[in-house]
Amino acid sequence: MKRFPMITPFLVMLVLNLNTAFTQDLNSDIIHRVNAANLELDKAEEQIRTGKAELAPYKLKGAQKEYNNIFNYYKGSFDPNHPTLLKLKERIERISRQLSQGTKKIPKTPVQKLSADEQRDIRADIHRRIDATDRELVRVNQAAVKGERAMGSLEAAKRQYKNIFTYYKGKFDPADPEVAALKKRIDDAEQAMNIGSAKKNITAPLESNSGAVEDLPKNMGQDLISVSLSLRSLEDRLDTANNSGFPDSYLYGLEYDLHSASDKFKRFNESYKGRFDSNHAAYKQVEKRLKEDRAAVSAFEAKFGSKK
Repeated sequence: MKRFPMITPFLVMLVLNLNTAFTQDLNSDIIHRVNAANLELDKAEEQIRTGKAELAPYKLKGAQKEYNNIFNYYKGSFDPNHPTLLKLKERIERISRQLSQGTKKIPKTPVQKLSADEQRDIRADIHRRIDATDRELVRVNQAAVKGERAMGSLEAAKRQYKNIFTYYKGKFDPADPEVAALKKRIDDAEQAMNIGSAKKNITAPLESNSGAVEDLPKNMGQDLISVSLSLRSLEDRLDTANNSGFPDSYLYGLEYDLHSASDKFKRFNESYKGRFDSNHAAYKQVEKRLKEDRAAVSAFEAKFGSKK
């Protein structure tokens, strides 16, 4: 009986430690994505409440993307059953179910009876907004062909589409074929831009294509670009050395640049282990370049002699 009070604190600490291990706090990057997802869901619910449910899927899609990226980039670094994540998942599913039920749950705003002149004026205004949206989409599609991203134009197009419902609510049929077709063009342009950007990310040097890491957390993307910049310094020096009359004078600099790039890449992997997709196009590009540059430096040293 005298020993029991000494054992009890130990057992309490053990239980607390085990509990902490399974409910550890989420890191700041994950919390940032959770907050971003909830903000999108807030907007979706507001659109549903105010009779603009046709706009809510955009926000729901944004929230789902944030949620998915938590598992894509930070897998292994958190408890997937963390209450915060379970609550977010349940909220996404609830709003998704609400939207899928359509008119059963979401009240439609009745179309007002307007005079012929009023209908003509509103139709003309809607057409002007459709034309303005299409002009923005031209820029988005042009960027997509180049493998670039025109986020400003895409957001402007989405605003024009949203404003049709904001300014003419109750004055036109939300299922209007021209407006529905406009939404499809916006979706198609966004998809084309994402596909084009993904293709470019595979080939364009990361240091001149920061859009390749825009879906990564800011610090992670910047650190990967830093590795790419070190590789660029190495590759430039190697190119200069191969065209120099005194190539052996570049040996020390090449070894230094290679060590710097390799060290940065090693630190990147250690710092973000389990927090990013190792098949991400930008990461694979850097990994491939480092391997090729290492082989090129080895060949150069073999040809001109290692600096002792």
